[in-house]
Amino acid sequence: MNEAEIQAALKQLKDADLKDFVNITVGLANTTYRLTTNDGEVFILRHLILQTPDNARVEARLQKILNLNGVVTPTYLKLRGKDAVGDVNGKYFTISKKLEGHTPTKTTLDLVHSFGETLAKIHDSLAGCGELISPSPTQWMSLDNVEKEIEHCSGELRDRFTKLLLESKGILDYDLPKSVIHSDLFLDNTFGDDKKITVVFDFETAEYTTRLLDIARTYLPLIHDSMLTPKEIKHHLLAGYDSRSKQPLTKRELDLLPKAIVYVAVACASWLQNNNGEKFVSNYLQSASLAKSEMQ
Repeated sequence: MNEAEIQAALKQLKDADLKDFVNITVGLANTTYRLTTNDGEVFILRHLILQTPDNARVEARLQKILNLNGVVTPTYLKLRGKDAVGDVNGKYFTISKKLEGHTPTKTTLDLVHSFGETLAKIHDSLAGCGELISPSPTQWMSLDNVEKEIEHCSGELRDRFTKLLLESKGILDYDLPKSVIHSDLFLDNTFGDDKKITVVFDFETAEYTTRLLDIARTYLPLIHDSMLTPKEIKHHLLAGYDSRSKQPLTKRELDLLPKAIVYVAVACASWLQNNNGEKFVSNYLQSASLAKSEMQ
């Protein structure tokens, strides 16, 4: 979005003039701007790229439920069209207030424990909300979407993804506990310090599915981004989850966690391969190989 479009978007929220704006995009699904008005207010505008308007409206409903249950997350503000999603020149957007904080800079065992607690709070808070969720292209744990992403790959990489998916997609067929999952909870989607998560961002990837996938999704980037061992991370992540969950993990889930890790690894790797995240693919494939050895 250009400056004129961003000013027009701001006018759909309130009568205010734009002082400046900065592109602060971190992820790959949307483009994010920090806006400052002439009277000093600061807002976050997200230009929806891969996320659909309907998905953003669902996210707005989830945000309210989460905040009411103590999971702090930005809330999309209602615009003058009495909707959380606006449109300028066919470009859809949301606006929220800027929340204070910063992304944790160091992965400690306390922080890993807090990630587990946060996942449990999300799952418990959104219990009964599965009917709100509809299929979306941002749901990268969806089997349909994983298969589509693999189809868009080529050569040996496509063959490797196909084999990994065949070996792991059975995780969706077991009668395991389900919940509305975040599906993308890692350092860049949080604020906090080195011990505790305080704010969670980006629920556009939320879907109703096997909750174990959420734990596997958070586990994978943690082992990539820290000096802690995978064993330490797994222990403290699971302990954090069980310490807050109304339904602690079952033995069956623990036994099947390696299969869930392989499934999530191929889901993430194939999506990243097709969406300008190629540099991360090797990390996920390496993790899939390690998890496969635990499946034997």
